[in-house]
Amino acid sequence: MITAFIDCSPSVGLLLANALSAANEVIIPMQAQPFSVVGMSQLTNSISSVQRKINPGLHIRGVLLTMTQHTKVSEHYAHDVRAKYGRTLRVFTTEIPYNVKVQESQAFAA
Repeated sequence: MITAFIDCSPSVGLLLANALSAANEVIIPMQAQPFSVVGMSQLTNSISSVQRKINPGLHIRGVLLTMTQHTKVSEHYAHDVRAKYGRTLRVFTTEIPYNVKVQESQAFAA
């Protein structure tokens, strides 16, 4: 079995449609923030459309919360994602925490 990760920008468009057409499974990285929660429904609608029209074998493996912080806001939206999607989609228990070093490396890259 060959595994390839296709990292798409967080927008609905032709690149995403092409990636979903070629994929077997999708892991949805999602920040625990308000706009991400709104964008999730757009993304799942796009995935459903690709499943119906092009790739019926496409499967959502789960949702991975990223850039989580130890704040009430982040914890609220992480809980919101689990409550809203946890019955229909797997929301991984593993979370990728926010790390300022990533942002600094992008800002000061040569």
